[in-house]
Parts: sequence; C-alpha cells; structure tokens
Amino acid sequence: MMRMLDAMRSESFAAVKAYLDGRQEAVGQIAATGSTDPQEIGRAMQSFRNELEGMARQSDHIKQVLDKTDLADRQLISIAAVEPRTMQTPPAAVAAPAKPGSSGDGETASAAADA
Repeated sequence: MMRMLDAMRSESFAAVKAYLDGRQEAVGQIAATGSTDPQEIGRAMQSFRNELEGMARQSDHIKQVLDKTDLADRQLISIAAVEPRTMQTPPAAVAAPAKPGSSGDGETASAAADA
C-alpha cells in the first residue's frame, strides 16, 4: 500500500519533501553544535533554496513553498544578535533602620531602650 501511495505522489511533492527534510536535518546539525545565532541558521537555510530554484519556475506549489521559507529565512537573518547575558544575583537589600515606636523587631526595640 505504501508503495502505491509513493508512486501516486508527484515529482514536485517529492522535491518539496526532500527540500524540507534537508532543511530539518540542517537545523538539527546546527542545534547539535550548540549554535543559537539566528543569522547563521538563516544563511544555512537559504543555501537549500538553490536545489529547487529551477523547479519553482515550473510549479506554483514549489514557488509558494520557496516564497514562504525565504520569508522565514529573511526574518530570521534580520533579527539583531544579542550578546548572551549571564544571570546575576541581585545585591542583598539593606535593612532600613527601625523607627522608635514601630512594630518592628521586639529585641531591637528593647535593646535600644536598655541603652
């Protein structure tokens, strides 16, 4: 049954599937290296476009797929890279001095009264 379904698929379907599978594999490889640079990822994705360029002229379906992926790649590349930031512990809050007659710590108030 699967062979029959595969035989029914058009050449453009197979080309688009191979194109998208290649993009997915490339993103997986980039992720495996630990890269998170959107510009690097976008440029790597654009390199796959050349494989379908000729077929896109003959198929509206392929042209639409390329247009959408090109738009996504351009948006990804246009993102300004932000330097990674490390998490920092905020400085400890300085305790305000207790006012006489406030309902603060009882020991502090009694120690001040004894002095």
